[in-house]
Amino acid sequence: MLGLPITPLGIELPQVAAQSAQYFANLTLPLALLCTGASLDFAALKGELRNTAAASLGRLVVVPTVITIAAALLGYRGMDLGVLMLLISSPAAAASYIMVRAMGGNAALAANIIAITTFGSVVVTSIAITLMRGLGLM
Repeated sequence: MLGLPITPLGIELPQVAAQSAQYFANLTLPLALLCTGASLDFAALKGELRNTAAASLGRLVVVPTVITIAAALLGYRGMDLGVLMLLISSPAAAASYIMVRAMGGNAALAANIIAITTFGSVVVTSIAITLMRGLGLM
């Protein structure tokens, strides 16, 4: 909010402040992944298997399939369709764990979903690209 009135004036942060802020920004993803990894709970995975599977399948298979088919029907082909499919089938964001935990939600479930979608996205995107090439969409 403080930056909004300053932006039109073209005032820039001093290099030291900008670099310090960049260092902090570079730490956020690794820190979020460390917190997520530390919160993995395989016992909770057993107890929440249905929710974890539903969220992971929805994130990696159902939504990417529906949107990729819709985009293909709209005429998207080649690189454009491939990039769209990759973006849509990306794993759940590591920041979602932090938000769930801050809001008092089921942080163990969020961590498990992030882990499953991270590992699963490699397999799913490989299969999807192979299928798309086989169908002549890429």
